[in-house]
Amino acid sequence: MDRQLIDRAVTGEDPSADVWSGETESDHAQLVVAVRELVATRRLGAPASRAALVHLMAEWGLALASAVIGLVADRLAVWIVVWFVMAWVLAGNAALNHEAVHGHLFRSKAANRVVGVAALAPLFGSFATFRAYHWQHHALTARPGDPEGTPLSFRSRFLYAAVLLVGGIAVLVENLVYTIITVAGHPPTWARASRHRRAIRWNALLVAATVVLAVVGMYFDPAVTLEVWLVPAGIATVVLLPLLLLPEHYGATGEGDIVSNTRSIQSNRLLRWFYWNTNYHAAHHVAPSVSFNRIEEIDDALLEQARLDPNGGFVRI
Repeated sequence: MDRQLIDRAVTGEDPSADVWSGETESDHAQLVVAVRELVATRRLGAPASRAALVHLMAEWGLALASAVIGLVADRLAVWIVVWFVMAWVLAGNAALNHEAVHGHLFRSKAANRVVGVAALAPLFGSFATFRAYHWQHHALTARPGDPEGTPLSFRSRFLYAAVLLVGGIAVLVENLVYTIITVAGHPPTWARASRHRRAIRWNALLVAATVVLAVVGMYFDPAVTLEVWLVPAGIATVVLLPLLLLPEHYGATGEGDIVSNTRSIQSNRLLRWFYWNTNYHAAHHVAPSVSFNRIEEIDDALLEQARLDPNGGFVRI
C-alpha cells in the first residue's frame, strides 16, 4: 500500500505537506476514519489467501521438521533448540488463531475456522470461545464490558515480571472456564447468541478430545508426547505468550480513542514472522480487516501521521 494514499486521505492535500498534528483525540479519530475509509475503498481487507497458505506451510513445516530432527538426534542439546523453535511456532499458532477469527487467511469461512481450531488445539484452547470473546473485546476495548478486563499497569518491573510468570496459564484457564460454563448453560454475556453457544459446545468436544489424546500419549509413550508436544506447548504458554500478549493494552486508561489505548510493539523480522505481525496491535484495532501481510503498512502510517512514539521490543517494554 502506498503511504501517500493515507496521507491524502488524512490531509486532503499534497502528501508531502507536513500538516498532521496528531496530538488530540479528535485528530486521532480523524486518522482512524481516514484509514478505515481507505481500507474499504482500496479493498485492503481482502484475505491473504496465497500468502497465508505459504506462511502456514512454512511455520508448520518447520515445526514438523524440528520434531523429526529431535527424534532422530535424541540428544538434550538438540531437543533444547527444537523446543525453542517449536515453542515459537506454537506461540505463532495463537496469532494464527487470531488471524482466522478475523477471516484474514482465506475467503472461505469454513477454512478459516478449521485452521483456527487446529492452531489452538495443541495449546488446549477453544477457538469458538476466543472468537466470541475477541469480538466483544474489539467492541469495547479497554472500556467497561471488555472481557479482557481493565488493562494492567504496574509501577515496578518486578510486578510486571511476576504477572508474566502466571499470565499464560491465566489466559488458558480463562478460556477453558468460559467454555465450560457455556456448555453448562451459563454463558458470559458476549457468548449468549445461539450461534456462539452452539460453536462453543462443538469446540468443547474437540478440546476434550485433545486432552484425551494427551493423556493417552502420556500413558503409552510419555517421552515422545512430552518431547514433540507438551514441552514446547508449555514453553509457549508459560514463557512466550505472556511476553507477547501483555503489552497490547498495557497502561491503557480506557479514556480517549483506540489509538490511545492500544500499543504496537516494534520487534525484529524473525519474531514478526513467527507471530504473524500481530505485534502491530494498534494498527490492527484501527483496521481490523487488514491481514497480517498488509498490517505493517497501516502501523507505519499511524506512527508517522499521528506522531506516536514507537514502543520498543517486548523485553524493553
